[in-house]
This record gives sequence, structure tokens and C-alpha cells, in this order.
Amino acid sequence: MANPQHRTVTVLLFCSLTLIWSFSFLLIKLSLESFNAAPLVFWRLLIGATVVTVAAWLLRTPVPKSGAAITLVVIVALFGNALPFYLIHRGELTVDSGVASLLMGSMPIATCLVAWFVIGERPRPMQLLGIALGFSGLIALIGWDSFNGLGRTGGQLLIAGGAVCYAISAVLVRRAGLPASLWIAAMTLWVATALSVPMAINEGFALKQPPSALTWFSVAALGIGCTGLAQVIYFSLISRIQANHFALINNFIPLLGYAWAITLLSESPRTNALIAALLIISGARLVLSRPKAVSSARVR
Repeated sequence: MANPQHRTVTVLLFCSLTLIWSFSFLLIKLSLESFNAAPLVFWRLLIGATVVTVAAWLLRTPVPKSGAAITLVVIVALFGNALPFYLIHRGELTVDSGVASLLMGSMPIATCLVAWFVIGERPRPMQLLGIALGFSGLIALIGWDSFNGLGRTGGQLLIAGGAVCYAISAVLVRRAGLPASLWIAAMTLWVATALSVPMAINEGFALKQPPSALTWFSVAALGIGCTGLAQVIYFSLISRIQANHFALINNFIPLLGYAWAITLLSESPRTNALIAALLIISGARLVLSRPKAVSSARVR
């Protein structure tokens, strides 16, 4: 039986990570008031990489020596950090932060599809149903705006593209077996920071308007909390919790992100978004579900 103190720490870490990641969409929206998307990604990655590097050094994390891991680090830096960050930040220029959080709830569904088409991991019938529900949710969310001419469809597709990038990264890591290490996370963030430089230069580091204190806080919170501290908590948590239990975090982040957007940014709740949330999260639960073990009677 698990130690009660160990269980309490695990629950606190899980709740902390859920809250930190659920606030990221709101913080992106606030930061974009003064920063262009690509430079914001650069500063977020730079701050996050610094935080994780300091944490790895203070915790005396062993430095991995696998050359194969270095190659995978570059791929994960692109598909797991630089590119999805840019797509999501760019998308939130025209999309409400609450809607962005709901769109990211489709990541488990995208992961299932990528695993099917890239490594031939055929989904089970219940997972196929989950994929269908998830796509129905995306249609309810994106299609509704398209038909009403709100001009936000492009931004929503960018954010959905970010979810696909995360899915590609997750499948590649699972396939190749990237070591779970804070130094690997730090290396990945530093490479992602370097990859973001050309995009940031192309958009320009000039500010759209003088940042307010809230904007500076949002940028710092994105880098320190949602990127750096989140990585430290994540690597502490995955050693304490089973993968299928950790995956439940995908059920809470979209709903909390949508709630923060409504309560703190006064974004208007929309009926189609609530319907989409139900469909996407239900689909994600089915995709993440595991088949029940079949018990067989012992022959005496």
C-alpha cells in the first residue's frame, strides 16, 4: 500500500501541474497584448531553459551520455516545444484563450491517430469511437465559427496544429525511448530556444505597445512557471504515478483553462464551446482508456 505521505505529495504535485498548465493559455493571451508571437516564444523558452538547467544542477541530476538521445532531443525540441509553442501563441492572436485550451484537449486523440499512421499502432474500437467524438467536438468548435464568419478559423487550425505537433513528439519519444531526465529537458529547451530565434527575428522583437506590469508578470510566469517549474514537477511526478493516471491531466486542463478565461478575462461563454468540450474530453477519455483484463478460471 502506498505511503500516505507519498500519496499526499503525489496529489499535490498533480494538482500543481494541472493548475500551472491550465493558466498558460490565459497568460499567453495577456502577454500577446505587447509581444509578437515568435519573440514571446523565444523569451518563454529562454527563461524556461534557464530554470530547468538551474534545477537540474541544484538537484544533481546525472547527465545522460547517450548519443542517440541527442538526435531525438533535436526532434522533440522542434515538435514538442518550438513549433507547437509558435502555433499556439500565433493562434491566440485571434482565438479566445478558453477556446485554445479546449482545442488542446484533443491532443490524446491526435496522439492516437499519429501512432496509427506513423508506427502502425491500430486503435481499438473504443478508441475509434473516441476519435470520432473528438473530431465531432472540433467540428462543433471550428465549424461553427467558420459558418458564422467570425474569422477565427485560421487561428483555431493553428492551435489544433500545435496539438498535432505535441502528438508527433509524444509518439516519437515513446517509440525511441528518450530518457526521463531533467538534463534532457534542459537540453531540449535550449535547442528549442535556438530554433525559435529565426522566427523571432523574422517577426521582430519590437513591442506592439509598452508592457504593463501585468504583461511582464505574464511573460515571467509563462517562462518560470508554465515552462521551467512545470518541467521540474513533471519529471518528479512521472516517477510517482502510472502513465494512465497521469493522462487524466488532459481531462482537467481544458476545463480549467476555459474557466479561467471566462472568470478572469471575461471571455464570453459559448454554447458550442461547451458542447465541444464535452465531446473532446469524452473522446479523449475513450482514447486513453485501457482494455479490461480478461480473467480466466483456474482448471483444478
